[in-house]
Order: sequence, then C-alpha cells, then structure tokens
Amino acid sequence: MIRFKVKFASVCVAAIVWIAGTTIVVFFSNATARAGESSSCHFHGDKPADEPTVRSCAVKRLGKLIEAKKVGQEWKSIKSEQISFEVVDGKKGKEWRASVTNAQITADGQPKTLYMFFTHQGNFIEANFTGK
Repeated sequence: MIRFKVKFASVCVAAIVWIAGTTIVVFFSNATARAGESSSCHFHGDKPADEPTVRSCAVKRLGKLIEAKKVGQEWKSIKSEQISFEVVDGKKGKEWRASVTNAQITADGQPKTLYMFFTHQGNFIEANFTGK
C-alpha cells in the first residue's frame, strides 16, 4: 500500500511516501529564490541584484561586522545613504563593491574607507580596507 502526505514549505514541497513499511522523503522544488525576493541576503540563481537590494544587504553586513568586532563601534554611525556602489570585475565575474568612508577614523590623516564585496546576485563575499 502506498500512502502520500504532502507538506508545504516556503520554497519547496515535500512528499513523504510509505512503501512496504519504508519511509521515503521526496522534495520537489518549483520555485527559485531570486535577488530582491528575500530579506536574508542569501540568493540563488543568476539574476543580478539591484542596487537597493545590495544596499540593504550592505547595511546588514556592516551591522554583523560591528557585532563580530571585525570593525569598531565607530562604524555604527554610518547611514545607508553614505554607502556608494559600483559593479566591478571580480575574480569570478561581475561583483558589487560597496564603499563607505568614515571621517571619524583616520589612517595617516586620511579618512578610512571600508569596502564590502557582494556577488552580482547579492551574496556577501568579503570586506576589507584595501578595495581589492
């Protein structure tokens, strides 16, 4: 005897099938997450993210960098509008480079600039102070 039970999740459908006392779980995916559809800043597919999506992810990532003590608390004062974006050629293709200069922090008398890199789809790659 074969019995089916279907559960709906946010992105996929799972069918649990019992065949001769054995449970088999089968997943069907009929949707793909695209850039701009999620607030988690984790994207799949090939659709490039738009600047507002990457801006939102950059603000969230800056908060995580502060929380993890990768950058200092003085970066908390940065506003979304202060972050600038450009698409650059990265190691694996097009990437978003977000840069923000914090005038409160100086290195050799110059304001310090933080760079955050995201895939063209919007996934975080890395952050550094060199821009490379």
